[in-house]
Amino acid sequence: MIGSSVVVLEPPYTDPRPWIGRLPMPGAVAVVPADAIRQLDRVTELFDQSPWVIPCVLLTPAAVSPALLQTVWALPCQPAFVILTGSASQVPAAMVLNAVATRAAPTVAHLVAQVVTRTESITLGQTLSGIWSDQPSRQTAEADRTVRYRLRRLGALGHHDWLRVRKLVQAKVGGWNASVERQAHLVGAEARTFRAWVARYLGCSMRSFRMTAGWEWIIETTLRRGGFPLVETALEPSRSILPSGRARVPRRHTVPA
Repeated sequence: MIGSSVVVLEPPYTDPRPWIGRLPMPGAVAVVPADAIRQLDRVTELFDQSPWVIPCVLLTPAAVSPALLQTVWALPCQPAFVILTGSASQVPAAMVLNAVATRAAPTVAHLVAQVVTRTESITLGQTLSGIWSDQPSRQTAEADRTVRYRLRRLGALGHHDWLRVRKLVQAKVGGWNASVERQAHLVGAEARTFRAWVARYLGCSMRSFRMTAGWEWIIETTLRRGGFPLVETALEPSRSILPSGRARVPRRHTVPA
């Protein structure tokens, strides 16, 4: 059950806890009651510390107002919503997870914003915006070489790697908790290939991939495992679904701009 204060649900989403003391793991959902959302500075600070956490706002019909909605949309990333018909203490975790799973598919701008927030690299963001664009590419061979050169300077992942990462996001959004065959089919891949992508870029099992909520953790984990210099967070990160030794967020380094 969810109470009246901001709490965090982490995989496997069975034990809500207060958002204090340590950073949530990738895949965590922060459940924010409408009363708490009015304390925007404090709530924003929490998400600044852990930008991979998914906000889920609990609303009552009586509490919804233009001012409140404006405050909600000031939250980072892509919040989920649960409209309450009873007490917040009666909201099961399954309802929160369903709200996260039924959000609209993230745009390229959402994905790029997450990358730039974590790396502070405008160049990486601009490069990925071009790679992930849904518009047909008409780049020249010289432009393609420029992209490859930039990616080599910025990290360990190349053009095709980032395309596969986006496909992982698309499969997750389009087939949350679906079978591996269904998720692979959504992105035009074979199940064996899809499993290989999950293992390579996320370092987790298909079971973990299927049960972990949201798409934000896919970007976060890819950046961590790819060795990208990430913005230092205010608290030490918690345990993670990542393999041992790969869960710590590196301190901030200079990123080529």
